[in-house]
Amino acid sequence: MNKAPLLVGRHVQVGLLPAAQVRPALPMELVIAFELERRGSHGMSAHAYLELLRLVTTGVLRPAELITLTPASTRYPPRRP
Repeated sequence: MNKAPLLVGRHVQVGLLPAAQVRPALPMELVIAFELERRGSHGMSAHAYLELLRLVTTGVLRPAELITLTPASTRYPPRRP
């Protein structure tokens, strides 16, 4: 009997897809079979940015609290000049 691969992780799509991928193929049978989560955001309208920035500067929104892990810089190659 073939065993399905163990799928671990999460895909997050933020923003719109490039024009060439307007209708990406998504095998929904695998999403259902493996009980996968799909998450995404189309972003925010430009007119709302001023209010968003006001909420950040007044401390109502605290985006720094969303950072749960900062990888060590040794994991990445040095920057090129």
